[in-house]
Amino acid sequence: MQHRRIARVVVAVLLAAAPAAAHRSSSPQCFTDPPPRNSEGPPEVDGYWEEIVDLGQQAIHAIHLPTGKLLVWGYNVGGVDPGIGGKIYDPETNAVTDITLPTTSFCGGHTHLPDGKIIIAGGLGRGATNSVTYDPFTDAWGPVVPLYAGRYYPTLTALADGRVFTASGTGQRSSTPEIYDPTTSTWSPLGCDPANPTICRNARLRLHFYTRTSQAPDGRLFAVPASRLLYAYTFDLDTETWTQHNIGTGNNGKMIPAPAVYYAPGKMLRAGADFYAPATKATAEASIVEFPDSLAPTYRTITPMAYARNRNNMTILADGTVLVTGGIRDAPCAGPADPHVYHPELFDPATETWETLGPMQQDRVYHSTALLLRDGSIIVAGGELKHTTAQIFRPPYLFKGPRPVITSAPTDIEVEQSFDVFTPDAASVAQVNLLRLGASTHAYDENQRIVRLPFVAGVGKVTVDGPPSNYDAPPGYYMLFLISDLGVPSVSTYAKVGIYNPYGP
Repeated sequence: MQHRRIARVVVAVLLAAAPAAAHRSSSPQCFTDPPPRNSEGPPEVDGYWEEIVDLGQQAIHAIHLPTGKLLVWGYNVGGVDPGIGGKIYDPETNAVTDITLPTTSFCGGHTHLPDGKIIIAGGLGRGATNSVTYDPFTDAWGPVVPLYAGRYYPTLTALADGRVFTASGTGQRSSTPEIYDPTTSTWSPLGCDPANPTICRNARLRLHFYTRTSQAPDGRLFAVPASRLLYAYTFDLDTETWTQHNIGTGNNGKMIPAPAVYYAPGKMLRAGADFYAPATKATAEASIVEFPDSLAPTYRTITPMAYARNRNNMTILADGTVLVTGGIRDAPCAGPADPHVYHPELFDPATETWETLGPMQQDRVYHSTALLLRDGSIIVAGGELKHTTAQIFRPPYLFKGPRPVITSAPTDIEVEQSFDVFTPDAASVAQVNLLRLGASTHAYDENQRIVRLPFVAGVGKVTVDGPPSNYDAPPGYYMLFLISDLGVPSVSTYAKVGIYNPYGP
């Protein structure tokens, strides 16, 4: 391995001269033991993995709270029923406290509401019919509220008007979409018969497990099934109707199930595989589905990853690149070889290429999660065999120069309104980005989103244009990052994006 270490030093020296990210060698593909911590290269090239910590909880579900802490739950140590016992974890202090969910929420869906509360819906078995909210500021649970349908593996999608949409999962009546209104704390089915409102079949569509759903800048909802299907769908909230789009290519004309992330307006990255079957389904394939305004979506393959993966996670970083972590592969791993993928890969949206980074030490596969933290790091947690550990990764961009410093920034941001961020580093700011707080489960973070904001640098501050609409930035809490001209992110501040009202308060 000595020659490889020398080569990586050369890469570090020449990094500034290399205009585009490139594949690093994917060897070794398999290990007899997990790789040693931070053994391969300098942190500005490979990043840096912190020590593994034990949460005492398998983080099948992980949510970034606007307090800076994380809410996690899943299988529990000590025999507590799955989906009821959880933890609150503080990544800055490593403090872990117990929390009990008021309803079974194992394999449910979740997202953030406009006021910073969390809504969790559905779950265990043939589809739980319960939902509940959690207030991270008061550490209090709201009342249990029934859904119209039972939903197991549902996706909850935050809408521009502050409501929450779901159309997926399995269970009785789960093919009927419904919407949660936080102002009334009620769920309402869509596609009901005007002549008989108790019959709600006009918008039925069976989408099954954790459908990859997002609202577009033109107001439509995009839905790409996680299962092996030929079609993508758009949903019109005004007419409460679906439109089917034939976009599948490759794999005998069908898209394979894959982890996914909406990494830019109207663009979804898919990479790896998301099969519940054995790891022989792993793939390095990557593709992009685009949803142009008012047009049908398109599908195209791009440069594959270095590693074939199944059940990996994808997380948008502070600068808009996407980090792929974890997964499991098959051949050539045989006998005692370890098939888990320890090396993360970094996707650059500008070049649509991949860069392999330094390896983690704990395998992260099915039932693992990954979240962006307010300092620009990533935390990965959970995984098979009831892993109760977590590990924080410091990406290479944290080691490429000094961080910009935010001395003051607003805690509330309005659509179409400018605001000032005070910083002594205004002259070197290259990007101002809003990233929605994460909520990760089952190889999908249901509402990840980055909003790149135009700005003008001044003396001791940058003046920033607010998001153009709530379609671009659904109301709720975001991390506000400044990115330097060296690509280094600041420690973010939390800001709440409000609901646009053209008529005032």
